Amino acid sequence: MLTSKVIGNVVSVLVIAALSFLGCDQAPTDTTVASASGGVSVAKPVVSPAKGNGGDVGRFTTIDYPGASQTFGWGINSAGDIVGSYKDGSSVEHGFLLWNGTFTSFDYPGANWTQGWGISPQGDIVGQYGLPDKTIHGFLLRNGTFTPIDIAGQPNTMLVKISPEGTIVGCYHVNNANGTTNLNTMYGFEMTAEGVVTSHPMARTMNNGVNPQGDIVGLYFDPATGQVLSSYLIRNGLVTTFQFEGSVATQAWDISPTGTIVGFHRSSLSGPLPQFHGFIMEQGEMTSFDVEGATQTRAYGISATGDIVGYYTSAGVNHGFLLTRRGPK
Repeated sequence: MLTSKVIGNVVSVLVIAALSFLGCDQAPTDTTVASASGGVSVAKPVVSPAKGNGGDVGRFTTIDYPGASQTFGWGINSAGDIVGSYKDGSSVEHGFLLWNGTFTSFDYPGANWTQGWGISPQGDIVGQYGLPDKTIHGFLLRNGTFTPIDIAGQPNTMLVKISPEGTIVGCYHVNNANGTTNLNTMYGFEMTAEGVVTSHPMARTMNNGVNPQGDIVGLYFDPATGQVLSSYLIRNGLVTTFQFEGSVATQAWDISPTGTIVGFHRSSLSGPLPQFHGFIMEQGEMTSFDVEGATQTRAYGISATGDIVGYYTSAGVNHGFLLTRRGPK
């Protein structure tokens, strides 16, 4: 039986970093990455303790891309390298890498928008980009070179995370007539480093996180409402579903090598804010957390050391965060 407990509000402090670029190993030959912004030093990181009624769980650091109107943290690797996306003053979305205290912006050539979603210990980045025809496509960024990745015969492919062994998880789907996602054709998938693809047996699913043991977490949508209903863990071929106790929706987005799962849950469909809260699930016990003063807190990635990335909303602005944890990982 799953249990849950709430860790109270935690404190966040603004952090801004600088600009630079990290190269990765084993570059395939394909489209070359656009030039990154160059090296302006900004502020040193400032952090503060994250405390709640469950004790000291770590510390929050806010991540804001310099000059961005919105910043989102999507993934983190064992070295602490973070990938995400940000929106500029024209609301155009770009991918970013935060490495060793410095930012690098990247864009898939010709794309309307770009998001970096997952990063391996080797520095390989996976993510998504959108084209003018409204279709969404996946990419692998290695050694400064983009390689497009699409599931054969599918107009939309979304890549979310990559394991140390090179296994990629995500989802694919077709569009409705109005351009929205057709949930009845949406399937989570995993793709091995050799290119072998396995689809989730159920429609309306998204595979979002994978660890070195091959455990996969994801979420599925209610066929009646089209809203996220619950999450699942795939381990040794068995699918187990779970929900945060008392929530109306639970979204799992990543899993660590020790099996810790992170994501967020929604406490209500209406009423006072906040409604979205981050969660950590360890050995069947789920802990909720919120950035102090935020109207929503969403966790999307966890590293091998247990650190968590995501984003929170405050005064209508989205900011990335890093939660450096203490205790179990």
